[in-house]
Amino acid sequence: MLAEAIQHAATSVITPKEFRPFVRSSVSLWSRAGRCAKEWAPHEENCKSFIREAIAGIRERRTAVVLGSGLLRDVPIGALAGAFDTVVLVDVVHLASIRAWLKAKRFRNIRLISRDLSGFDEALSGKAPEPLAFLRQVPYLDLVVSANILSQIGVGAKRRLEQEKNPKSDEILQRLIRAHLDGLAALPCKVALLTDTAYKVADRHGNVTEEADLLRGVPAPQAKRCWKWPVAPYGELGKDVQAIHDVIAM
Repeated sequence: MLAEAIQHAATSVITPKEFRPFVRSSVSLWSRAGRCAKEWAPHEENCKSFIREAIAGIRERRTAVVLGSGLLRDVPIGALAGAFDTVVLVDVVHLASIRAWLKAKRFRNIRLISRDLSGFDEALSGKAPEPLAFLRQVPYLDLVVSANILSQIGVGAKRRLEQEKNPKSDEILQRLIRAHLDGLAALPCKVALLTDTAYKVADRHGNVTEEADLLRGVPAPQAKRCWKWPVAPYGELGKDVQAIHDVIAM
């Protein structure tokens, strides 16, 4: 708890005011990642391997952008920094510990941007969300990685819409998911998409107590790879239940 409090306080100070409400969830994810490091390791290595393969297939390596860079546990940051002239990490929150680690590693070609990638405000106002439109302004863009953020856009938006009791919740959620996928598809560079698409909570006997489509009914892109990710292994949600997510890479 003390480590979390320190992380929260240090991160809040360096986070733009509009994004400070998201610091708590970022710290909680950081804490869970530490507790579940062993169970998450195969998922994280699968993600890194897929991104490394994407890098290997690119001839020009000027600028790479990582959307939803988060804790950098699923991103081969060393490989990216070594391969590209500039690497831009985009997320609503960059934890103080992540900033310190990057500084200690002396990655001089890495830039951090705090940005809401959901398009939520546009969708709520009835406008067509274009959350990735800013990428058109990035010069010499050769790679964009969407790093396990797509499902989180839906999760975060669903929570906010439920609080507001918005009657168009399902429609808005689908628009946000499609906006991210369409934004990636429209890019003129190499794209690597990593996302969980669904989850199940089951007991040790295989009885499913909860399940959900994390893409809210929007068809998932055809995957090049897929695997299971124990986001909440036994002991995290309860002694005899675990939450397993389906992950795709394309």
